[in-house]
Amino acid sequence: MPDPNDDFDEIELALRQAAKEHRIEIEPIGDTEDFEIELGNYADPSMSDEELAMRQAQLESNLVKISGESGLPDVEENSDQSEKDEVEVELDERLKKLETSAKAARANEHLRIGDQAQQRKADRSAALGLGIGMSIAYAIIGMPILGFFMGMLLENSSLLANGKMIGALVGIVLGFGFMIIQLRKYSDRQ
Repeated sequence: MPDPNDDFDEIELALRQAAKEHRIEIEPIGDTEDFEIELGNYADPSMSDEELAMRQAQLESNLVKISGESGLPDVEENSDQSEKDEVEVELDERLKKLETSAKAARANEHLRIGDQAQQRKADRSAALGLGIGMSIAYAIIGMPILGFFMGMLLENSSLLANGKMIGALVGIVLGFGFMIIQLRKYSDRQ
């Protein structure tokens, strides 16, 4: 059967060490000889229940005195709380940095999307203009050449004496007519 005095001895030893560290004087319990013993059994095995109860009350009052007079909070609770506070502060700082970078990324994304839309619109417009320009160039060059060859066929069949020139002139007129129609369509789209 464990000796109940052992628990009191451990408490008293811890109390004395804490008092010594914080330079606080505590009232002796029982004889002063008991306080001179550094380690071991502080309780006399022949102590009665009343004496043990008085010793326990004295230890508790000394404990209250140490924790109250020193002004130091419970070290474990304080360190846990301060660690929690530090972690919370660090997490809050990280969260703020993350939110700031997310806002900057969203702003950059909106700008990038807007720039891409403008670029696509410009590219579409440029491609359309290039396509219309190429078709007009082919018409201006190709229609007179086609007219020239058709006039040559008419001239060879002896229907027209100046068929090449007449075919080329008709091709030029048709090419410029096609150009005017295409430019009007393009300007209506804009």
